[in-house]
Amino acid sequence: DNLGQFYGEVVFSIAPSQIRQGLVWAGTNDGKIWYTDNDGGNWNDVTANVGMKEWGTVRKIEPSNFDPATAYMVVDYHLMDDRMPYLYKTADMGRTWTNITGDLPSGHPLDYVMSFAENPNRAGMLFAGTGHGFYYSMDDGASWTQYQEGLPAAPVSWIVVEPRYHDVVISTYGRGLFIMHDITQLEQQDVA
Repeated sequence: DNLGQFYGEVVFSIAPSQIRQGLVWAGTNDGKIWYTDNDGGNWNDVTANVGMKEWGTVRKIEPSNFDPATAYMVVDYHLMDDRMPYLYKTADMGRTWTNITGDLPSGHPLDYVMSFAENPNRAGMLFAGTGHGFYYSMDDGASWTQYQEGLPAAPVSWIVVEPRYHDVVISTYGRGLFIMHDITQLEQQDVA
């Protein structure tokens, strides 16, 4: 039943750590962020530490592949008529959070962030999908570059990085798929 997504307290995003057993992050559709470090034995609410507005949908929360204390989070307020991009990072298990929106575009009705992924092959390389574009960052979210080579301006709903082949798989609204094959050269670029 899709109608249930409009009730509060729905776990909208959940992600286990790939590097620490028992660590799981979760975010709800009413802007709550939680983690457990003992396989769900008890949950720690770190929402107040973010300093964000209420009623944002935590679309994606992603534990880092490099540091167990680090996680990234996408919060979407477009249903609350706020279409700005919101990306956050914690490096201390949610005690503090930093906005890593950087220079992502804002001011267009489709600028809100819908999807996110950290590259497991290069620390600090991030990907973000908005309501009308796909972006990557080489410096942990300080600055962002739009990728446009063959990818139309479409809502990017999901991003997966395939670590063995260095591919980035992007899904777009309307059942479209786009694959960036072997981004090894991009991964090896120095940050200017």
